[in-house]
This record gives sequence, structure tokens and C-alpha cells, in this order.
Amino acid sequence: MSMNAALFLTSGTSVRLWKERGWLDGGTGTVTYNAWADHFNTFYLLSYGGREDLAYTDFLKKNIVVLPKKWPLPAWVYSLLIPFAYRRELKGTDLYYSAQMEGAWAAALAKVLYRKKFVLHCGYQWALSDFAPGLKGALTKRLALFLEWITYRAADYIVVTSQFAKDYVTERYAIDPGRIELIRNPVDTSLFRPMPVKKIPNSIVYVGRLEPEKNPRDLLEAVIGLPVAVTIYGSGSMQGQLQRFAEEHKILAHFRGNVPARQLAQELSQYAVFAAPSQYENSPKALLEAMSCGLAVVGYNVRGINEIIDHKVSGYLSTPRPADLRQAITDVLEAKELQERFGVRAREFVMAHCEAQTAIRRSIEIFKTVLAQK
Repeated sequence: MSMNAALFLTSGTSVRLWKERGWLDGGTGTVTYNAWADHFNTFYLLSYGGREDLAYTDFLKKNIVVLPKKWPLPAWVYSLLIPFAYRRELKGTDLYYSAQMEGAWAAALAKVLYRKKFVLHCGYQWALSDFAPGLKGALTKRLALFLEWITYRAADYIVVTSQFAKDYVTERYAIDPGRIELIRNPVDTSLFRPMPVKKIPNSIVYVGRLEPEKNPRDLLEAVIGLPVAVTIYGSGSMQGQLQRFAEEHKILAHFRGNVPARQLAQELSQYAVFAAPSQYENSPKALLEAMSCGLAVVGYNVRGINEIIDHKVSGYLSTPRPADLRQAITDVLEAKELQERFGVRAREFVMAHCEAQTAIRRSIEIFKTVLAQK
């Protein structure tokens, strides 16, 4: 397509943050955006990072142009000014794409101003997130719902990552389901694959942000007194309290921090069980990557997770309580045959529903369809 596209990053997100979290080297985001860039003349990436972002572009195709934050303003203020800050670039762009709902109103505003096409990606329902920054209180919830309503209505096409999300958007905002596509979070199955390594006995791994919505403390509570080792990848505001909790209860816990995606893919296969203790999700990428590596997965029976794990077929679901998670972990760790069977079925699910190249091809088809519409 001899056209230009612009990707609006999630509010507050930057290329530097991608680097810090290990998403640049082997991350499906960069794999996807690089593939998309092949179909456009220029692919703009609108960031909330400063000019330091320009130092991290070696992982990006040459026609991906990072447009850094121009002014030192709060993210939500700057999001409203992006269409004006980069007026020339956005007027010369044919397609806008948002990474998440949080901040997507910048793309919706640009669409109204410059009359371009807009594809909205929504990995989670921002207004439903009790833990989202700035969404405390009834007034801010109503504001979030209003912003979602505006953004959903402005989009020419909407991509969601779970059936729950598609049903929610259709019913809550009266959106034609024909304008909504379910594409689960993509996984590079050639990178995240089973490795021929020896399993660490009685080992549990967690991958994700150390934040309340991911609920990692429940995992530590669940293993108190068990003869297991827990390895935790990720960082966040809860790290200090989790480390203190583990020390207090004599839990053998290793905190690895953020590692590059390629390194994580190499290391996941050594663990016996992957735990997903979130209280709610949409299409959790860390869980899907673990399943792609053939790990036996255990998670809470909550929305998002129960769309991915088929109970006692591709993994194990428990009610969302540490005591029940403890029983699920124990049951799976004690049965090696169960671990192997779950791992095979988990890999099959990801190959069938989340393979990155399939998702990339479908996205390109959506872009072509939207751009062809009058």
C-alpha cells in the first residue's frame, strides 16, 4: 500500500519503556509493527517518551519514524495535544491505529480533525479496570465510559482480544458486531516453543507486572509451606512487599526482574508449572507464551483466563482463592503425566488461535479493507 500509517501508543508508554521491559528484542509488538511497516511508505510511532526514544530504534524498520513527546506535560494532557503537536505528519497519514483504549482518544480526535481512517485495538476494557491509574471514584468512571463511547463510535474498525470484550463492546456501546474483530494477543510460536531442557522439580514460574491487577501475592500465599521454588519475572510497585512477604514466610522465591523476550523464551521450558493468579484478564500474553512453550498452566477461573485454559484439558482452573490455587498447583506438580498432557494441549491452542504471523496477515487485511472504504 503506497500510504502512510500512524500508531498511537498507550498513554504513558514509550519505546524506552519497551526496552526496559524486554519487549524490543523478540517482542511480538516489534515483530508485528515491523511486518506492518512493510505495507506502508512511512509508519509513524507516536510515543510518550522524549527524544531518548530515538536511541532505541535499531530494532525497528527504517521506515518506522518515532515521533517523541514534544512537551513535558502529564500523559493525559499530552494525549489531547498529540493531534496538534504532529499536525503535519497526521494530515499526511491515511490510517491511524491505537495500541490500547487508554490514550486512543488522541487517534479519535485526529480522525475527526483530519478525516482519516481509524482502527482501534482494545486489549482490555479501560473503564472496567478497577486498578487503572486515575480511575478511582464514580466521576472518573463516568468520564472513562464517556471517553470509551466517543472512541468506539469514532473507530472505523475495532480489534479486541477476547470474546468477553467483543460482547461487552457490542452490548454496552451498541456497536455493530460486523465492525469488531476478535484477534487474540499474538505469540511468536517459533520463538516461544518447547525447549529440550530438564525440568526443575517442583518449580513454579510467574511472568507479569508486579501490580495489584495481576495479583501475584495470591501465588505466594498459595505456596506457603510447600516444598516448591517460585521464580518471578517482571517488575512493578509490589516488588518490595512481595520480597518481604516471601522472606517472612520462608518461601523460596527468585525475583528475576524484566528480561528480553528472547531470553524469557529460552528459560520458560525449564519450569514445571506456570501460574496465572490474575483476578481478571482479557488475553494475557504471558500466559499464552507459557502455553506456547508447552508448560502446564494453572490459573484462576475468571474472565479472560477461562477463555484460554480449558479446564483439565489444556490446563487447570481454580476458584480465585489462594487455598484453591494451592490445591491446583499441588495436583499438577504431583502428576508428571498431567503436566505433559496439559503442555501438549496448551501448545495446540496457541498454534490454532494465537500464531503471530496469522494475526499479522489478518491485521493487514483489515487495514486494506478499511482504507478501501469511502
